[in-house]
Amino acid sequence: MSLSDWQFQVGDLVLGLGTAYAISVFDHDKPGTQAGDVQLPGRDGIVFGRDTLTGMVVTLEGQVVASRDPAAALDLLAVWRREWQADAVRAQPGAVTTLTYRLPGREPRLVFGRPRRFAPVLRSSTHGVIPVTCDWQAADHRWYAADEQVLTLGTMPSVSGGVTWPVTWPITWAGEVSAGDQVHNTGDCDTYPVITFRGPIATPSVSWAGRTLSVGKTLTETQSIVIDCRPWAQTATYGTGGSVAGLLRGDRLSDMALPPGLTEVQFRGADLTGTASCEIRWRSASTSP
Repeated sequence: MSLSDWQFQVGDLVLGLGTAYAISVFDHDKPGTQAGDVQLPGRDGIVFGRDTLTGMVVTLEGQVVASRDPAAALDLLAVWRREWQADAVRAQPGAVTTLTYRLPGREPRLVFGRPRRFAPVLRSSTHGVIPVTCDWQAADHRWYAADEQVLTLGTMPSVSGGVTWPVTWPITWAGEVSAGDQVHNTGDCDTYPVITFRGPIATPSVSWAGRTLSVGKTLTETQSIVIDCRPWAQTATYGTGGSVAGLLRGDRLSDMALPPGLTEVQFRGADLTGTASCEIRWRSASTSP
């Protein structure tokens, strides 16, 4: 990511220091809370349930600057507005895009969501300067590393063969293989990965932190399954499309978070070829910008 300090990017447009879009305010509100409280009929007090956080709103305030050139200022404003509309994204239910930024002393980070309010003050355009206030609705309360990390786990072919008698039934003809490694979430809060199983493999599964997610299916060498655990997605599909949510086994996608720090992960399945794989993609996440 090539952003400089105090620069912001949405789509192909870079805002902030060194551009014609001067940003003076970068702020965010506190994520809302959806309280799971239960009232106690006929008694004082409440019973606290599970509280969940909604997405925060990020606010940018700044100016389009084209000194003493009203036409140029309006043209620059139009470019900003087009990017902020995110036409391709807002036409797709569930789709999100990114607002990327860089602050001094940090690597670039981003938030997932959609642009919302865009409020210019056009009466100032006669001087070639147009103040703008705009909001970004984040999909959750996390700030993510702009650079995505990837871990790919492969399998080793089973070297056992034949049957040694006496045997204990049932017999497992294709032995389970496994591979392990570590993922590193360098942030200070949990983050959710995207998992891809690639065949040939039977009943692939991945485990970490006492949680396990598996697929009750045999994948051929040309098949893959993508499981997106991120809060705004929560999907499981073939690599070519089509839901496989009904084939998932184990823990819920919402429970498959990667905690801060190093986490041991384990990939398992029945694969005699040693060519199956599990790819885990994630972005480290933080509670502050």
